[in-house]
Amino acid sequence: MKILLCVPMILLAITFSIYGIELIAPEIIGLVEEGEKGQYQIVLREAAKRGNISYKEIFYPQKRALYEFFNQEYPCIYAYTDLAVEKLGKQQVIASFPLGVFKQYIFTKKGESTVSSIKQLKGKIVGGVLGDDEQSWYSNFTQAGVDLHLVRQTEQNIEMLQS
Repeated sequence: MKILLCVPMILLAITFSIYGIELIAPEIIGLVEEGEKGQYQIVLREAAKRGNISYKEIFYPQKRALYEFFNQEYPCIYAYTDLAVEKLGKQQVIASFPLGVFKQYIFTKKGESTVSSIKQLKGKIVGGVLGDDEQSWYSNFTQAGVDLHLVRQTEQNIEMLQS
């Protein structure tokens, strides 16, 4: 069985036009949000409408979404193409052309020297989201001795940064 990733304009019409699909919607700020307000969701909703395709989103926090997807509870998820290829193999994944780029940011206090490498984070508190530990880049931090504090939602990290 091939696993599908919706990023977000996958051609579901051929495979799922008759039956519809259940799609995991992991929380990704601005892209996939509760209430179907994210940019990926808006694009997929329009594509599904034009293709007369029915689908149902199941919204989860990132870690739970990845767990459900990789345990084959659902055949489709927004994003995570590279991770799926890494874990499942390229032949098992069907994905659209990427419509965006994933970026990580490191914020420093005004007046302090800018961080330019992961090694400089050793001994500092670094925030992440539960599920980040499932991704290949995570080991770059742990191997450098960086302790990541993982929370459920990105907003929690922003609140900690502000306080």
